[in-house]
Amino acid sequence: MINWKQGYESTWRIMHVNPKTWTDDKNMGNVASVSISHDGTDDVPLLETADLEYDGDFEDGWYRIEMLANQNGSTELVKLGTFRFTASSNTYYGNNRHTVSASGVSALHPAKDMKCRIGEFVGRGEDGARYILKMLKKALPGPIRILGDSTFIIDEYRVFDASTPYITAVWNILDKAGWCLQINGLGEVIVRPMPTEASFILNRDLYCIVQPEFDKDYNLTDIPNVYRVIDGDKEVEVINDDPSSVISTVSRGYRIEEVDTSPQLVDGETLYNYARRMLVDKSSIISKWSYRREYIPDVYPFSKIIADRKDIGFTGSATVLSQSITCDKGITVDETVGIEASNYVTNYVELSSS
Repeated sequence: MINWKQGYESTWRIMHVNPKTWTDDKNMGNVASVSISHDGTDDVPLLETADLEYDGDFEDGWYRIEMLANQNGSTELVKLGTFRFTASSNTYYGNNRHTVSASGVSALHPAKDMKCRIGEFVGRGEDGARYILKMLKKALPGPIRILGDSTFIIDEYRVFDASTPYITAVWNILDKAGWCLQINGLGEVIVRPMPTEASFILNRDLYCIVQPEFDKDYNLTDIPNVYRVIDGDKEVEVINDDPSSVISTVSRGYRIEEVDTSPQLVDGETLYNYARRMLVDKSSIISKWSYRREYIPDVYPFSKIIADRKDIGFTGSATVLSQSITCDKGITVDETVGIEASNYVTNYVELSSS
């Protein structure tokens, strides 16, 4: 078995995938380079993309990128991603050689192209996980499954606008339930609750596979300190006016307002409590940390990691936001994760209402 906390040697290859069986059927060879992008922060997350450079004639179709890792005589074959590649350009070198650039989309992408029908809906009380499974099976060519025995119940009747992409409807349901989708290297789409267990701990034990440069990015500029809710002829305003909060009206000296005209109250919630909850939520700043590491299997957008780098202030439970995987002489991952910066959150700040 490979110890992924230690360095390893690797080679990679591109396999053509039979779309009927979803299995490899031939090694393509002649691939110069491949890059894969996973992003969980888009408006419609996880429409993964990939790019490759190929020497010779290229046939559009489904392909799987695989890595063979070797460490002290132990070897392991890992599936990095499955994509449908389409040639986008050709470059000719005289009469004897040409290269092809091809762009790939993930196994989830067809759900963007399939649209809801007029009157399509989901009823209150339905099994949400199985409803999503049923929706995705209409659109996707590859395998789909629910993680374990997990499920959730749809809490409200919902009608989808005609022509709404299936993937948009699916994410609207998942976001409300605190669930997500993940796509593994086989191109299998997994319907699951948001991960809570850490995939790995980023500490000194990973020095040999994590490069030493870390970037931190956070932006407080547009964080509201006033939240106004308008519901018919009723209006409620909640203000963060505590001087200990760096984003309050007192600290800034001015108001940054957000106005909500379509409040979504939970059962028994008052308009004021809703406004307070939303201001707290809007004040929860995410610090984004970026770094480069060697590939570790089974880490995807929405996966959790534990950051334990006290020397640079990078600590706490982090969520993987995006990844860029480059297959060249080895497999490297440029990863961005987010940690909630609790020192800006207003849970412990006294809010006033007008």
